[in-house]
Amino acid sequence: MKAMLKTNVRWWLPLVIACTTTSTRPDGGTIDAGADAGAGTDAGTDVDAGTVADAGTEADAGAGADAGTEADAGGDLDAGSGQDAGPGPDASTTMSFFVTSVGTGNAGGNLGGLTGADAKCATLIQAATVPASVKAKTWRAYLSTTTVAARTRIGVGPWYSFGGALVAQDLNTLHDAGISYELMLTELGTTVPSNDHDILTGSDADGGVSDPVATCGDWTTNDISWYTQVGHSDWNSPSTAGNPSWNASHLTTCDQAGLQSTAGSGRTYCFAQ
Repeated sequence: MKAMLKTNVRWWLPLVIACTTTSTRPDGGTIDAGADAGAGTDAGTDVDAGTVADAGTEADAGAGADAGTEADAGGDLDAGSGQDAGPGPDASTTMSFFVTSVGTGNAGGNLGGLTGADAKCATLIQAATVPASVKAKTWRAYLSTTTVAARTRIGVGPWYSFGGALVAQDLNTLHDAGISYELMLTELGTTVPSNDHDILTGSDADGGVSDPVATCGDWTTNDISWYTQVGHSDWNSPSTAGNPSWNASHLTTCDQAGLQSTAGSGRTYCFAQ
């Protein structure tokens, strides 16, 4: 019986090996197990053992994923998650919200009043790689003073972040639900570091002036004896602990050292009407 099995195996095994099988490649082509396993027609350019190089433009890592990084024809760098890691031509024309990418330096809480704060929003968006229609919008800093509520300065919505994701439909939604940390993008399309998450607002949770009033002298002083209310850009992040509010987390002094001591640098929220 063992002799018969050995004879049969020697008879059909070469036929199986000689057969050419065909399966689908992750990039839509086919893998010829008979042709490619040997010398193949690609003479070393196609490697079918898990990775296929397509004309030098895209690396398919076996399962069709783009090895975590893919170069788009428009110049965007997609870091695997589909969210743009930087500015590019797909910055949506609907963009109407961002967090300033830089703080105030030694100026601390002295923004030059509301006028100076608004001008900073406009200056940053003009320098960003975004559509001309976004630059042409009227941008306002989300800040309260002793006589002006932040919520009255930013229009009625809806607002969208860099890339076109909906931030909030209207004022009530904005202040009831807040802005999720994933949408807290700068005018460059970058995220705000967790060690710089304090954002100047001078506001309470409803977008009115904070109580007690803490607006750095209505944004005209960086004196250590003055205070400001700040929100947290990562307020609902899984890593956030304590004072979870995007616009009214806690008080801090208006000098730059004071802002930095509580993880801030003088950033603001900017909205377009």
